[in-house]
Amino acid sequence: MCTIHGCTSAVAAKGLCWRHYNSSRKYGDPFKARSRAANGEGKAWIEEHAGHKGSDCLIWPFSSPGKRPVGRIKVGDRYESSYRYMCILAHGSPPIGKGLAAHSCGQGHAGCVNPNHLRWADPQGNMDDKEKHGTLPRGEGCYNAKLSRADIQFIRENAGRVANRSLAEMFSIHEVTVGQIIHRKRWKHVE
Repeated sequence: MCTIHGCTSAVAAKGLCWRHYNSSRKYGDPFKARSRAANGEGKAWIEEHAGHKGSDCLIWPFSSPGKRPVGRIKVGDRYESSYRYMCILAHGSPPIGKGLAAHSCGQGHAGCVNPNHLRWADPQGNMDDKEKHGTLPRGEGCYNAKLSRADIQFIRENAGRVANRSLAEMFSIHEVTVGQIIHRKRWKHVE
């Protein structure tokens, strides 16, 4: 049995059941089941600030240190991001084809939920905002990038002198990708 008084679940690790063990590992406390935001406090905070009139970013206060500062809150039977729920409260349900809550301030990644900075946008409009604010991951900024700016320049400088297949083998990428890099269909932001 779990070593927590009153818990009748089977031991999973370090004398604790899975629920208490995961809570202890994640929050440093076996009794802290979920974050305050997920337990309703975050939803109440959003609802309280839906009429916010300030022009500065309103930062989500429930983020954990080292985690992405965007909260998820339970709304009915599903979870919503904190900024999406704020956009619903401030601007109504999203119109058809414009289901993304876009940030005009460029601080969505930092946890801004100011209703005056949010609007409904289509995917292209959201990407345009990210491009405008410099928050769109490109090239080496992407978590799964295999190539660097220097690699791209090398491929383009050697296009026509070295076969695409050889360049692809050098960098462990597909030959088609080499062609797309040369013709600036990929990595077009690199000169």
